[in-house]
Amino acid sequence: MARYFKYHWLESFGSLAGTTPTRKIGPSPVKNTGRVSTRKAAQSQAFESLLERDFLILLDIAPRVVRIGVQPITLRWTTSEGGNVKEYTPDVVVHYAADVPPELSSA
Repeated sequence: MARYFKYHWLESFGSLAGTTPTRKIGPSPVKNTGRVSTRKAAQSQAFESLLERDFLILLDIAPRVVRIGVQPITLRWTTSEGGNVKEYTPDVVVHYAADVPPELSSA
């Protein structure tokens, strides 16, 4: 079952970069929030810390990065102990260009 879940999840959410964020990042009196323009996304990307901002800038200049997306999905699950619902929203999804050997590219 774990194998099915893993591959099913990857197929279902394989193209998350460029989607609308599931969490909105707005102004904050406590955090360093803002937006950064990038060529790897259709619109400017929001960040919640200076570390996230720097990471987005580095992804923008990385030659193997094709697309990026911020706050792409919120994962929800129920714990086996107590049945509590937990959730997690990844900060960034990154799509890399694949190096495909010429002999495999026609397959």
